Amino acid sequence: ADERLLMPPKSTFFTPKLRTGLVLRPLS
Repeated sequence: ADERLLMPPKSTFFTPKLRTGLVLRPLS
């Protein structure tokens, strides 16, 4: 958990973006 807090904001922003992309791809 501490590692996630130490991670930069870029990593946190990338995770949700990738998840959304993977979910939208099959739906399309």
